Amino acid sequence: MIFDNVEVINKDILKVDVQELVEEKLNGGPVKLVANLPYYITTPIVMKFLEEDIPSN
Repeated sequence: MIFDNVEVINKDILKVDVQELVEEKLNGGPVKLVANLPYYITTPIVMKFLEEDIPSN
């Protein structure tokens, strides 16, 4: 199934410049973080989004 409003970006979330990606792909946001993450990586990812002040709904 293909969706026009979804794009998978295969990058390391802890290394990518999320703010730059948001500007490039979403014209500044907002962003929804949706994932099925292993517990050991959840906190670093959530903290990255909070510390970098990524716009969200």
